[in-house]
Amino acid sequence: MNIRMPCFAYYVVVAVWVVACIGAAFLWSARYAVYGLAAGMVVGAVARALAPEGAVARIRSRWLDVATLLAFASVLTFLARFASTPPVL
Repeated sequence: MNIRMPCFAYYVVVAVWVVACIGAAFLWSARYAVYGLAAGMVVGAVARALAPEGAVARIRSRWLDVATLLAFASVLTFLARFASTPPVL
């Protein structure tokens, strides 16, 4: 089986997006950062579903990757409302 690796630029874009989400947490709110990570997962799921084989990083089968990314994005979207709650001491 010949497994194609994604382009190096794919990993650079993902790293820049994660750093941008971390910056959003410091500049605005942790809630925006979590929404940004969830949006990135949705974009990754759409890219994994529509892009040709080898264009996007793969872990398992295409549809398992898409389902996992969408499930994690929905969990992050749900948990984002608790990201800015003050700590209880």
